[in-house]
Amino acid sequence: MAKTSKRDSSPSVAESLSRRRLLTASSAAVATGLAGCMGGKKKKKQGSLKEDTINTWIERLPTRMTWNPWATNYPWTTSWLVCARVVRFFADGSVKTTMLDDWSYDADKQVTTIKFQKDWYWWNGKKVKAADKYYFEELARLMDPEGSDLKKLEMPDDFTLKRYHKEPQNPQLLKYSLGGYLGANVRGYRETYKPWVEKFQDVSKQSERESLKEKLGKEVKIPTKDLIDKGLGTGAFKLTKADNQKMVFEKFDKHPFADEIDIPKLQLNVAKEETLANQIKNDKLDLGFGLRSEWIDEGVGPEYIKNVNTYRDTYMTKINFGLIGKAAKHLRKRQVRQAVACAIDTNKLMSNIGGKNYTLPTQSGLPPAVGKKWVGEDQLNEYIDYPTKSDTDRVAKLMRDAGYEKKGGTWTDSSGKKVTFELAVETRFAPHGKTLKDQLKQSGFNVNFMTLSANNFSSKYSDTPTFDMTIDEHGALTAHPYYYFRSDHQFGNELGEPGAVKRWLQQGKGRSQFDGRELKPEIPKKVGAEDLSGATERVNLFELTQKWKSAQTKQENRRSLGSIRGTGTSTCRKSTSTRAPAAVGEIRRTSRSRTPIRMIGSPIGPATPISSVATSKRRRTDRTMLVRSRRGFYQKELATEVVGGSSLNVRENEIRDPASQ
Repeated sequence: MAKTSKRDSSPSVAESLSRRRLLTASSAAVATGLAGCMGGKKKKKQGSLKEDTINTWIERLPTRMTWNPWATNYPWTTSWLVCARVVRFFADGSVKTTMLDDWSYDADKQVTTIKFQKDWYWWNGKKVKAADKYYFEELARLMDPEGSDLKKLEMPDDFTLKRYHKEPQNPQLLKYSLGGYLGANVRGYRETYKPWVEKFQDVSKQSERESLKEKLGKEVKIPTKDLIDKGLGTGAFKLTKADNQKMVFEKFDKHPFADEIDIPKLQLNVAKEETLANQIKNDKLDLGFGLRSEWIDEGVGPEYIKNVNTYRDTYMTKINFGLIGKAAKHLRKRQVRQAVACAIDTNKLMSNIGGKNYTLPTQSGLPPAVGKKWVGEDQLNEYIDYPTKSDTDRVAKLMRDAGYEKKGGTWTDSSGKKVTFELAVETRFAPHGKTLKDQLKQSGFNVNFMTLSANNFSSKYSDTPTFDMTIDEHGALTAHPYYYFRSDHQFGNELGEPGAVKRWLQQGKGRSQFDGRELKPEIPKKVGAEDLSGATERVNLFELTQKWKSAQTKQENRRSLGSIRGTGTSTCRKSTSTRAPAAVGEIRRTSRSRTPIRMIGSPIGPATPISSVATSKRRRTDRTMLVRSRRGFYQKELATEVVGGSSLNVRENEIRDPASQ
């Protein structure tokens, strides 16, 4: 699968800053800057920028990035700076069709028509056309025509694209899918993928398609050097240099928002952990997201580095179960997953990793606001009550009921072997992982803990998720719950590519051949039941999400949600809380403390047959910008667009440099 994992950090920082006219300096207009403003009325410039380069950071090595989404090491977050958006999403559920002149949907013919504007350009000087989306989406469709939701694609002219859908489209979801395959961005230059579309058109067997797909991933790497040399980007900042230390971008004059950008250059320095802290201390970085205290202590580093502003964040951190690894025989047992959920002291985990984080009161798989709107507090209150502090007695009962025995302080199976989990996390989640490892060991589980760089984690697990547990964070494009439960997304209730899942169901497979999750989990009919001793039913999760995509009324949307929730995909709650998807364009942080923790991977409890335990959520994250300012900056007009779907609403307020007071 093309994995939409967003594991970088600062490119989205730059991207989001650019969209909001974040700061206006008294002597320098650092207004919307970094990746092109969001349009709207132009403001008078209040000065010229004295320093022509803004420095922030990135974790991934630019030389190891691969700019083909079907290959490994595609830099999802960095792509938000490189690849312009067709549409943008906002926290209130609204959508702005940034790159489109118009769009329409013919419900009778089940056809979506989108018309592109004519003033968008690639860095190589060529105009962005419908063909750029056509060949990218047609390639994805031809990889599995039977599994695709599209009958066909057409280009009536250079700037018009028609999508012919197999099923009616849910009007509540349609506007969010205007960007097409893999989200809202223009991710591929037409000449790159056109030859591969022709190759796929020449084959008719699915085995041949799979072979071609593998070749595409191996042969079309598109290294960062090609991105520069061939001008394969459309963002407001053009990449001009990249090595193992940095990525250097310069304002792209042909971008529609270029006239509103006051920052000539943007530099992403490769840094993480101690290296990042040292760069902040030594005045090497100008801005970024996260509380100052997450990287450097009070009184350390330049005094003028300030937390410019804090705002509400909807990210959740999750603990994700893998069901095809070495411990699959244990974790495929619902009681074992429930025991793991009960072993975690979420409150302590949140306090240990720092920042302002909050434990999720209910394992619903949804942010509280979305859960209240779509599920209702009465229903939420009926879900299984999983502890937020470690409950060793409950762990012991669940494990013994599952057939395990504790010897020498460690749980063992019927053959006397220790129950051992492989807990693998990216470096940025090392503090989370270490705390989790210690808590699991205290409850009698043996844990092999490892940390990997973002690149190595992607290479090792993206195609075959063989970890037993991992940690990640996620948000969602919109406030619609579908995005937290969809079956074809890594941060949803992922089962595999739609066509593959259909074939597995037709073949009578009980589990996903991709990640081992049950395709038709058995769940209790009674909401809140902790086991399967009462009346039960089996639910086809894939079929439910497919029906949801075609729901035509608000009532049908709610019924779909109720059905999927009932399957329970989360580890801690009895109703389904699936792996929630990362927001398109989300702003990721290198910080290790900012988000909640939710478990995913496979249902913990009967009513959670498929995947996920959320242990905590940050309701107010105090996500902020570190901004260097010896001159004093002003916060003005902070409530405009934010890539990734959140908007910032802060009162106007002057930030004064201590040195000037």
